[in-house]
Amino acid sequence: SNYRGNSNSEGKEEFGGSDVNDVINLVPALGQIDEADTSRIGMVGVSRGGMMAYLALKQICNIKAVAVIGGLSDLFIMKAMRPELESHVYTSIIPDYDNSTETVLTQRSANKWVEEMCQVPLLMLHGSKDKSCDVSMARELHDELKKVQYPHTYMEFAKGNHGLSKYEVMVTGLITGWLDKYVKNGE
Repeated sequence: SNYRGNSNSEGKEEFGGSDVNDVINLVPALGQIDEADTSRIGMVGVSRGGMMAYLALKQICNIKAVAVIGGLSDLFIMKAMRPELESHVYTSIIPDYDNSTETVLTQRSANKWVEEMCQVPLLMLHGSKDKSCDVSMARELHDELKKVQYPHTYMEFAKGNHGLSKYEVMVTGLITGWLDKYVKNGE
């Protein structure tokens, strides 16, 4: 989906604020498609889409499985590793950023609230050389998920970049297998 305020769509992007409703509203929208089986929904998120998937899992539990590639899961780590994001993204897009920095970053950082996510089989794929979303946030999320016994699999790809491009065939197979197992076949 396109987030509000992008690609000539209406509204204003909030980088994980009320724009998460654009993802959540896809679920009832599926109910309007005759061929859609709304009892078997899977979700795939890449980069910022990973953040949106985590945020959606705080509100909707009828998702059967989620796969995330290079997911953004900690805006504090992003700010430390890529300080330019604060001025180019955070302050310009996130409402009330300057007045409530700690709050708004925490609200968008799954690493800080894993126990609030619906228990859905989660496949996390991340490259060890990801320059856009540092692998440390995925490692930390994996550790936090283990603490609460969240059903997930974490795979880190040696020298993999943000999109895991040199692992494309393998990644496609892993995601397809994950969705087949939990969504298509309903394990």
